[in-house]
Amino acid sequence: MSRSPRYSPPKAYAKFKKMNADEINNFIDNWPAHALGRTFASSQIAVADGRLRVLTEAETKLNVLRQQVKGLETKLSVMKEEKTELKFLMEKLKNEMAKLEELRRTEADGRKLGIISQNQLQMQLSDMRQSFKDSMRPSESNDDPVKLKIALQYVKLTT
Repeated sequence: MSRSPRYSPPKAYAKFKKMNADEINNFIDNWPAHALGRTFASSQIAVADGRLRVLTEAETKLNVLRQQVKGLETKLSVMKEEKTELKFLMEKLKNEMAKLEELRRTEADGRKLGIISQNQLQMQLSDMRQSFKDSMRPSESNDDPVKLKIALQYVKLTT
C-alpha cells in the first residue's frame, strides 16, 4: 500500500512510540468503540520494535488460524505416535494369540490322545476279563482221552 508523499502521520503517533504496552492498552481503553470505524474488542494491539500496531480482524483471525494449524499438527503427530504404538501393541497381541492357539491345539490333541489311549486300555481290560471268564468255565467240549486218541489217528491217516 503506497501513500502519497504529502502524507505525514498525526502527532499522536509520536506519543505512541514512547509508550509501553500497558500504557497503550490503557490509552486505547479510553477511546470510543467506534474509533477508526472498527471496534477494538475484535482487534488486537501489539507493540513491535517500539511501534504501535493494531491488527485488523483478518490478521487476528489469520493468527488464530495459524495457532489452530500448529495445534492440529501437534495433535496429528501425537495421533501418529499413538497409531504406531497401537500397531506395535496389536502385533504383540496377535503373537500372544497365536501362541495361545498353538497351546490350545496341543492340549486338545493331548486330550484326544488321552481319551483314545483310555478307550484302548478299557477294551484290553474288557477282553482280558472275558478271556479269564472263559477260562474259568468248565469245558463243554469232550475232553475224553479215548476220543482224542481216535481223532488224532484219523487226522494222521487223512494227511
